[in-house]
Amino acid sequence: MHTIVRFAFYFALLSIVGLATSCNGCQDACADSPQNCVKVPASDSTPPGIALSAFIDNLTPPDTNPAPVTDTSPAVSQTVAKGKTLVLWGTCTDNDGGCKDVRVWFQVTKWTTNADGTVTLQNPGLLGSPAAEQKSTAAVGDTVTKQLITTFKVQDFQNLSANTRIQIDAWADGTNFSGGTAKTNVLTLKSP
Repeated sequence: MHTIVRFAFYFALLSIVGLATSCNGCQDACADSPQNCVKVPASDSTPPGIALSAFIDNLTPPDTNPAPVTDTSPAVSQTVAKGKTLVLWGTCTDNDGGCKDVRVWFQVTKWTTNADGTVTLQNPGLLGSPAAEQKSTAAVGDTVTKQLITTFKVQDFQNLSANTRIQIDAWADGTNFSGGTAKTNVLTLKSP
């Protein structure tokens, strides 16, 4: 039963991603679901909404996916078991003008305890570019979906040695066609 539910959930998410990330094909998507679309206005004085979610593969009870973070929610911190993979979903929503860009950012910090008991710190470093980005090429008057989504698969929790801890700090930002921006609070994922 769980496999069927999980399959249905991922199928629904893939359908949403297909609709939201295919902006070059928005005319077709919007013909099928016009309630999910909007024409890009000449100006939009309100910023978009932004959310970042994490979906952990092969969850086993009592584990759960972390709560999503938004620009208005508090930061979230959760432990992720070693060996897991997860997918980060950045979702930009602008119901009155559409989103031009959505990006997912993250930085990784690792601590390794050496044989002599000292700890070696790796990273964090300066971020030069986002881990994932989805851009729309639409212009004023074009029809776009109200949401733009980008995803990134995180595999940093796999193959960690017993003496290594990891922490990922992730966030997303989005921009609408008038330059309004929003940034989520931080989602922190760490190994035990």
